[in-house]
Amino acid sequence: MSSVVRLQFRPSILIFIGESGRNIYEHLTSLFAVLPEDLHGGVGMLAVSERAPHAYAQVLSLLGADDDAATAREDARGEAGPLAELLAAMLRRVQSDREIRAIQQRGYAVPVPQTQIFIAGHTTSPAFPMVLDAVAEELRRSRITTQICYVLSDVPHDTESLPSWQRHLLGDAGQMPEVNFSFLYEEMGQRGTFHSQAETEYAAAEALFALVATSIESAPVVHQTTQKTLTTTDVDQRLGSLGTSLIAFPRAAAERYCTDLLGAELMRGWTDTISAKADDALRREQRERAERDGEAIYRHLSDREERPLAGGPLQPDLAFLREHHESQLHQLQQRTEELFSAFAYDSVADEYAGNATGESWATLAARREGNAILAFHVWEQLARATWIAAAEDVERRIGAAVNELWLREESGVRRALAYVERLDEGFDLLRERLSTWRTGHRQEYDRELAELDRLSRGPWIPVDRAPTTVPTNTGDPATAARNPANADTIILPENARIDGAALQTTPTHLPRREQEIVRRLALRADWLESQTPSIPNLAAAGVMGVAPIVVMALHALPLQFAAQPLVIVGVIALAAALAFLASWLVRRHAVRLAGDARDDVLRVYRRFYAYRCERREDELRVVLVGPLRRRVKRMRERLEHMQSFVESVQQALAADAEITRDQLFDGPSSLRDIYVANGERLTRDGEYTLTHFYAEVTRRRLANAHEDESWHRSPEQMVQRLRQWLGSRYANVLDL
Repeated sequence: MSSVVRLQFRPSILIFIGESGRNIYEHLTSLFAVLPEDLHGGVGMLAVSERAPHAYAQVLSLLGADDDAATAREDARGEAGPLAELLAAMLRRVQSDREIRAIQQRGYAVPVPQTQIFIAGHTTSPAFPMVLDAVAEELRRSRITTQICYVLSDVPHDTESLPSWQRHLLGDAGQMPEVNFSFLYEEMGQRGTFHSQAETEYAAAEALFALVATSIESAPVVHQTTQKTLTTTDVDQRLGSLGTSLIAFPRAAAERYCTDLLGAELMRGWTDTISAKADDALRREQRERAERDGEAIYRHLSDREERPLAGGPLQPDLAFLREHHESQLHQLQQRTEELFSAFAYDSVADEYAGNATGESWATLAARREGNAILAFHVWEQLARATWIAAAEDVERRIGAAVNELWLREESGVRRALAYVERLDEGFDLLRERLSTWRTGHRQEYDRELAELDRLSRGPWIPVDRAPTTVPTNTGDPATAARNPANADTIILPENARIDGAALQTTPTHLPRREQEIVRRLALRADWLESQTPSIPNLAAAGVMGVAPIVVMALHALPLQFAAQPLVIVGVIALAAALAFLASWLVRRHAVRLAGDARDDVLRVYRRFYAYRCERREDELRVVLVGPLRRRVKRMRERLEHMQSFVESVQQALAADAEITRDQLFDGPSSLRDIYVANGERLTRDGEYTLTHFYAEVTRRRLANAHEDESWHRSPEQMVQRLRQWLGSRYANVLDL
């Protein structure tokens, strides 16, 4: 007799019905881990729900739904659809000539290339007729004669009604049965003992593994026993069971157990370094460092540089963005310039000087406000993105500083705690400062608006107009500007005239108080412009004044000089020059006053939109500081309780090791399988347990570690390596 056992295989399709079928599948995936990958292409699996009104199935993975290798091998895993369609596609895949040849080339014989089909589930499932009809229909359509077997768990207590799966084993009168054989695993054992449902389902899964992995159905004696016949009248003749067991090393459970114990040991070593006290000098050093970092954050968030083209108001520089977000910061500056360039005096003056329609200065300014509104929305969106980037940058800097400290070998947690405590105190002060900034911006805006209101009052206001009372506090102008329909906002009709003046107005989004100030400032600008003397008038006045000056000058000179012609000509020229200079100074002063008055009209717009920017930045400061402050507080809480946290991790690892051991030896597989490890039989409480196995693994790790991995030999070096690994991954203390 030959001592060589020839490898053989038969394509297989497994169909799991209902919850019990799913449980069998879950057990089977752990067993299929030892199935050679060369055979994976010849096995297909489907799941069918009992609750679906029609045969609706889902493709299952050979090695479990969460297995990455199975995901790469089975492109169709997770696909769902009608059972008939999925079964047809799977039948053609596992029984394809290409797949059969590939298995044969790997050294396996395929004596029967027809696919064997196994239907697994609980005996009480009502879906068996539906599934069997779909399978039989596909086999008839494909003209394939193959073997169909049940793998069932348990028998219903109600034996009076004949379950549908039993009728399929007998067949109708004069016809072959549709199912060859049924492997049945019952609650009652051979020795009169009872098995749990999980144990019977594991036995069914083990039987399926043996049937698929060994192709035992192809053996003549088994094939003859399970062959269909017309003479079968007793269903018990078509029922049986397949008792199997594995002699295996429980690698997954052993690895998890050893990993948990090693992790618990490392956590015990880490608690010793956490409990080490940091001296006062080290704590003072870290507090000073945190104070410097907090001052830098405060400095970059406060108003420090002039807002471009805004005419005075300041803005935050956000200097910490210059390292990683220089381009974004530059874009924000450009959008700010675009916003306030709409109210630049030179630009409006050029348009005012060249307009042929005779529009007033205030009309041009109000029309330019439309461009400013669009520019403000663009600025607002970019400002939010920039401040969010600033928040991320600050958080990254703080996280890097804390990681650098708490992952140190000696008293790292204490140093990090000192740093975070001072930073937390700084953020509390910064939070209080936010309201001060907001109040200061409001007060500064009201102060400047009050100054403009004072400048707007004067003799240019028509005396026949009822005095206007400008409210001193009409709410937030930034809020009113966002809603033009606000009660405090007046939108004047096109081409309206105020008080008969030549002031044409256009729709504006300024609040009521600002509108009234702009109206009066526009009257002031027009009045001052009307008071500017013209060049002909100045020339006439100068000519009229030259003669008296000449007479007075000649009268004051001695008679011998006053009679000389050259002296008379010189006096006349000097008088004319003085008259010209006086006229030029008078006109220049009047023009400057009119220009300043026109710029005051634009100043209201500039200051209003600058205040809107300030209010938005106040909101963005809250968006930045609030989450950072909460995150720093969580860091502080985690560092304050780091020792108890690590101890809880240690206890959780130790508890998980016990759970792993209990699941291994109390689970259904422990009744049927034999576990071996390191050449010894592995038991729960015998001579060789998982604890002995861990001790042997530890001894080998300490004695036989590779030179490149010598840090395995010392728990202290392993803890240090863990710190380095966490630091390289930028593991924040909150992400543990």
